[in-house]
Formats: sequence, C-alpha cells, structure tokens
Amino acid sequence: MFSAVHRFRAQGPLVGIIEAFDQSTRARKWRTQLSALATDPRAGKDEALYVATEDCRVSILDGNGQISRSHRMVGRPTGDLMQVQNGILYVLTTIHTGLPEYQVVFPGQFEVTREDGSVSRLADYECVDGSSFYCGQPIYGQSRFLYVLYAFAVE
Repeated sequence: MFSAVHRFRAQGPLVGIIEAFDQSTRARKWRTQLSALATDPRAGKDEALYVATEDCRVSILDGNGQISRSHRMVGRPTGDLMQVQNGILYVLTTIHTGLPEYQVVFPGQFEVTREDGSVSRLADYECVDGSSFYCGQPIYGQSRFLYVLYAFAVE
C-alpha cells in the first residue's frame, strides 16, 4: 500500500497542482502541474498516484511525481466515482449526447466532439465488428447524457 511518510495535497478546486510532502520533515518531495483535476487523486501501491483531469485523461504518477502512464478517455470524468478496488482503478465519465429528442442511433454512429477538437471514431467503442449495429444498445435522444465506466488493471 501507499507509504505513510508521504502526504499529497491538490491545491484548490480543479487546480492541477499536486504536491508530495514528507510527513516527518514536512519538506516538499515534489510538485507536479497537470491539467485541471476532475477528481481528487487516489493513492495506490508503490507510491503511485492516480489522477483524472478535465482534459479527459487518467494518469498514473510515480513516486517522483512523473507521469508513468496516461490514457485518453471518451467523455469527461464525473468525479462521482474514481476508486481503486482489488487492483482495479474505476473512472466514470459522462458525454452530452447533443441528439434531438426524437433521434435514435447506435454507438458507432454517434460522434462525440472531444476537448481537443477531434471527433470520436468507431474504434473508440472497441467494437469487434465494423458495423455500428454490433457496438451496443441504441442511444436515445431523450437521454441527454451517456455514462462510460472505465476499469484499468493498475496493481
């Protein structure tokens, strides 16, 4: 589990500055600046720290505050659910559909504009088949938001 000699502090709401302190000396061990945080950081094994940022990324910081791994997600982290259980990091994201109330589409037909200006592709839905019909249940316009639950094996 995470070493007790370190204490992390994220400064202010949605500010992407994370600092690590030695509890015995109160000296700052490291400081890292990321995009605005979407959730509070979560501590993991071997001094790892898991963070989700407003630019739709989940990242793992190592014991020196450096990003060791990062993954771009579809949708924005909600902040409602980011936790580590049994070596799995769970992150919940949300996507505003922008579909008219009467419209029904399948996931592969649904394009999501991302923060960086790009648009989602069929491959984002990890479909086995190239046909959008096999990518999942229909999306109805009257449901304004879609939720995506990510599960990452981290420990």
